[in-house]
Amino acid sequence: MRSLILVVLIIVMMGSPLWGQTPGSDDDHIDALLASSGLSWGQAAWLVGRSVGILEEFTDFEQSSRQALNLGWGSPELKSETPVDLAVYCELLMKSHKISGGIFYTLFPGPRYAYRELAFKKIIPPRIPPDGMVSGQQALLFLQNLRSHQENPQ
Repeated sequence: MRSLILVVLIIVMMGSPLWGQTPGSDDDHIDALLASSGLSWGQAAWLVGRSVGILEEFTDFEQSSRQALNLGWGSPELKSETPVDLAVYCELLMKSHKISGGIFYTLFPGPRYAYRELAFKKIIPPRIPPDGMVSGQQALLFLQNLRSHQENPQ
């Protein structure tokens, strides 16, 4: 009897971490982002959309991509699986967080001047080329830098 209770207890303890995770939840999306060496447009749109609060928890990357495009956060030719470079991610951050830019970004809003604006504000490091791929870890770090900058502008 004692061994039966021990076996049941072990099974319960081993399975308990899986009980809280729902397929398609934020945890699954964050895990996918962190494992990503190159962010896709759908992943970037989901991450930024969740950070500004326009997406529900069980929204997938494809739905996030469409919603971001409907809001005018990116170029209409972007698809959910399209790889995102740093300049495009910077433009997504600028538009989604309604960051006012300098003269050039105001006159020519786009990825090039969004990148320069965020590098000037020290939200992204200027040594990373604008056409370089953004990893999931970098995307989270840059988003955190942006949020910190908005809370404590210098």
